[in-house]
Amino acid sequence: MIKNFGLNVIEKNPYITSSITPPTYPHSHDFFEISFCVKSESTNTINNKRIKFSKGTCVILRPGDVHYLSDYTPLSYEHIDIYSTKEDFKNLCDLCNKSLYDMIINETSPISFLLPNNVFSFLYNYSLILKEMFANKNPLLTVIHSNMITTILSEYIKNKEYSEKYIPIWLNGLLPKFNQIDFISKNISLI
Repeated sequence: MIKNFGLNVIEKNPYITSSITPPTYPHSHDFFEISFCVKSESTNTINNKRIKFSKGTCVILRPGDVHYLSDYTPLSYEHIDIYSTKEDFKNLCDLCNKSLYDMIINETSPISFLLPNNVFSFLYNYSLILKEMFANKNPLLTVIHSNMITTILSEYIKNKEYSEKYIPIWLNGLLPKFNQIDFISKNISLI
Protein backbone atom coordinates (compact mmCIF):
# COMPACT_ATOMS: atom_id res chain seq x y z
CA MET A 1 0.00 0.00 0.00
CA ILE A 2 1.32 3.42 -0.96
CA LYS A 3 0.74 6.27 1.45
CA ASN A 4 0.59 9.84 0.24
CA PHE A 5 1.85 12.45 2.62
CA GLY A 6 0.67 15.97 1.95
CA LEU A 7 2.06 19.20 3.24
CA ASN A 8 1.10 18.20 6.79
CA VAL A 9 4.33 16.15 6.81
CA ILE A 10 6.35 19.33 6.73
CA GLU A 11 4.24 21.38 9.12
CA LYS A 12 6.74 20.95 11.98
CA ASN A 13 9.50 22.41 9.82
CA PRO A 14 8.55 23.16 6.21
CA TYR A 15 12.20 23.57 5.24
CA ILE A 16 14.34 20.72 6.52
CA THR A 17 14.54 17.62 8.74
CA SER A 18 17.14 15.02 9.69
CA SER A 19 16.26 11.38 9.86
CA ILE A 20 17.99 8.40 11.42
CA THR A 21 14.88 6.19 11.26
CA PRO A 22 13.18 6.97 7.94
CA PRO A 23 9.91 5.44 6.73
CA THR A 24 10.47 1.93 5.38
CA TYR A 25 7.16 1.72 3.52
CA PRO A 26 6.37 3.08 0.05
CA HIS A 27 5.03 6.63 0.17
CA SER A 28 4.92 9.79 -1.90
CA HIS A 29 4.45 13.51 -1.35
CA ASP A 30 2.73 16.39 -3.10
CA PHE A 31 5.88 18.53 -2.70
CA PHE A 32 9.56 18.21 -3.64
CA GLU A 33 11.90 16.45 -1.24
CA ILE A 34 15.64 16.66 -1.78
CA SER A 35 17.61 14.18 0.32
CA PHE A 36 21.29 13.68 0.85
CA CYS A 37 22.94 10.96 2.90
CA VAL A 38 25.07 12.21 5.80
CA LYS A 39 26.46 8.98 7.24
CA SER A 40 26.39 5.25 6.67
CA GLU A 41 24.31 3.90 3.78
CA SER A 42 20.96 2.51 2.77
CA THR A 43 19.01 1.50 -0.29
CA ASN A 44 16.70 4.19 -1.60
CA THR A 45 13.97 2.68 -3.76
CA ILE A 46 12.37 5.30 -6.01
CA ASN A 47 9.60 4.29 -8.41
CA ASN A 48 10.66 0.64 -8.05
CA LYS A 49 14.32 1.34 -8.88
CA ARG A 50 16.90 0.65 -6.18
CA ILE A 51 19.69 3.18 -5.61
CA LYS A 52 22.62 2.82 -3.25
CA PHE A 53 22.31 5.81 -0.91
CA SER A 54 25.65 6.49 0.81
CA LYS A 55 27.39 9.55 2.23
CA GLY A 56 27.16 12.40 -0.27
CA THR A 57 24.54 10.81 -2.49
CA CYS A 58 21.74 13.24 -3.32
CA VAL A 59 18.28 12.46 -4.70
CA ILE A 60 15.60 14.82 -5.93
CA LEU A 61 12.17 13.35 -5.22
CA ARG A 62 9.41 14.88 -7.27
CA PRO A 63 5.76 15.08 -6.24
CA GLY A 64 4.30 11.61 -6.76
CA ASP A 65 7.63 9.73 -6.76
CA VAL A 66 7.01 6.59 -4.69
CA HIS A 67 9.99 5.98 -2.44
CA TYR A 68 11.25 4.31 0.73
CA LEU A 69 14.52 3.41 2.41
CA SER A 70 15.75 -0.03 3.42
CA ASP A 71 18.97 -1.84 4.32
CA TYR A 72 20.20 0.68 6.87
CA THR A 73 21.33 0.44 10.48
CA PRO A 74 19.36 2.74 12.80
CA LEU A 75 21.45 5.14 14.88
CA SER A 76 24.47 4.81 12.56
CA TYR A 77 22.51 6.09 9.55
CA GLU A 78 21.41 9.66 8.85
CA HIS A 79 20.14 11.68 5.93
CA ILE A 80 18.81 15.21 5.54
CA ASP A 81 15.60 16.12 3.72
CA ILE A 82 15.06 19.58 2.26
CA TYR A 83 11.46 20.37 1.32
CA SER A 84 10.00 22.71 -1.26
CA THR A 85 6.53 23.44 -2.56
CA LYS A 86 6.02 22.96 -6.30
CA GLU A 87 5.73 26.71 -6.85
CA ASP A 88 8.88 27.58 -4.90
CA PHE A 89 10.83 24.78 -6.59
CA LYS A 90 9.77 25.97 -10.05
CA ASN A 91 10.77 29.53 -9.21
CA LEU A 92 14.21 28.37 -8.06
CA CYS A 93 14.61 26.23 -11.19
CA ASP A 94 13.73 29.25 -13.34
CA LEU A 95 16.52 31.22 -11.66
CA CYS A 96 19.02 28.59 -12.84
CA ASN A 97 17.58 27.76 -16.26
CA LYS A 98 14.11 28.34 -17.71
CA SER A 99 13.82 24.72 -18.93
CA LEU A 100 15.21 23.11 -15.76
CA TYR A 101 11.87 22.48 -14.04
CA ASP A 102 10.48 20.63 -17.08
CA MET A 103 13.74 18.67 -17.40
CA ILE A 104 13.48 17.49 -13.79
CA ILE A 105 9.76 16.70 -13.97
CA ASN A 106 10.20 14.73 -17.20
CA GLU A 107 13.20 12.63 -16.11
CA THR A 108 12.31 8.99 -16.70
CA SER A 109 14.77 7.62 -14.13
CA PRO A 110 15.10 8.54 -10.48
CA ILE A 111 17.28 11.61 -10.02
CA SER A 112 20.41 10.68 -8.10
CA PHE A 113 23.96 12.03 -8.12
CA LEU A 114 27.00 12.34 -5.89
CA LEU A 115 27.75 15.70 -4.29
CA PRO A 116 31.38 16.88 -4.38
CA ASN A 117 32.95 17.00 -0.90
CA ASN A 118 32.98 20.80 -0.72
CA VAL A 119 29.29 21.00 -1.72
CA PHE A 120 28.39 18.25 0.74
CA SER A 121 30.16 20.14 3.57
CA PHE A 122 28.46 23.39 2.58
CA LEU A 123 25.01 21.79 2.54
CA TYR A 124 25.56 19.93 5.80
CA ASN A 125 26.73 23.09 7.60
CA TYR A 126 23.88 25.12 6.14
CA SER A 127 21.40 22.47 7.25
CA LEU A 128 22.52 23.02 10.84
CA ILE A 129 22.20 26.78 10.43
CA LEU A 130 18.77 26.42 8.80
CA LYS A 131 17.42 24.31 11.67
CA GLU A 132 18.65 26.86 14.19
CA MET A 133 17.20 29.74 12.18
CA PHE A 134 13.83 27.99 12.03
CA ALA A 135 13.83 27.43 15.79
CA ASN A 136 14.61 31.13 16.33
CA LYS A 137 12.16 32.30 13.62
CA ASN A 138 14.95 34.12 11.80
CA PRO A 139 13.50 35.96 8.78
CA LEU A 140 16.56 35.11 6.65
CA LEU A 141 15.89 31.38 6.72
CA THR A 142 14.15 31.47 3.33
CA VAL A 143 17.35 32.88 1.83
CA ILE A 144 19.44 30.03 3.27
CA HIS A 145 16.81 27.49 2.18
CA SER A 146 16.75 28.88 -1.38
CA ASN A 147 20.54 28.95 -1.49
CA MET A 148 20.73 25.27 -0.53
CA ILE A 149 18.23 24.24 -3.21
CA THR A 150 19.87 26.30 -5.98
CA THR A 151 23.24 24.80 -5.01
CA ILE A 152 21.78 21.31 -5.42
CA LEU A 153 20.15 22.28 -8.71
CA SER A 154 23.52 23.55 -9.95
CA GLU A 155 25.10 20.21 -9.07
CA TYR A 156 22.28 18.39 -10.87
CA ILE A 157 22.94 20.50 -14.00
CA LYS A 158 26.72 19.87 -13.83
CA ASN A 159 26.15 16.14 -13.35
CA LYS A 160 23.68 15.98 -16.24
CA GLU A 161 25.92 17.95 -18.60
CA TYR A 162 28.93 15.77 -17.72
CA SER A 163 27.07 12.51 -18.22
CA GLU A 164 25.57 13.63 -21.54
CA LYS A 165 28.91 14.96 -22.80
CA TYR A 166 31.22 12.12 -21.76
CA ILE A 167 29.06 9.03 -21.46
CA PRO A 168 27.86 7.54 -24.77
CA ILE A 169 24.10 7.10 -25.19
CA TRP A 170 24.43 3.30 -25.44
CA LEU A 171 26.26 3.23 -22.09
CA ASN A 172 23.63 5.44 -20.43
CA GLY A 173 21.04 2.87 -21.54
CA LEU A 174 23.10 -0.05 -20.28
CA LEU A 175 24.13 1.23 -16.82
CA PRO A 176 20.63 1.22 -15.23
CA LYS A 177 20.22 -2.43 -16.24
CA PHE A 178 22.98 -3.39 -13.81
CA ASN A 179 20.58 -2.54 -10.97
CA GLN A 180 18.11 -5.15 -12.22
CA ILE A 181 18.60 -8.59 -10.70
CA ASP A 182 17.21 -10.42 -13.76
CA PHE A 183 19.79 -8.67 -15.97
CA ILE A 184 22.88 -9.27 -13.84
CA SER A 185 21.94 -12.88 -13.16
CA LYS A 186 22.51 -13.70 -16.88
CA ASN A 187 25.82 -15.11 -17.96
CA ILE A 188 28.41 -12.65 -19.28
CA SER A 189 27.96 -13.54 -22.97
CA LEU A 190 24.21 -12.75 -22.78
CA ILE A 191 24.93 -9.42 -21.10
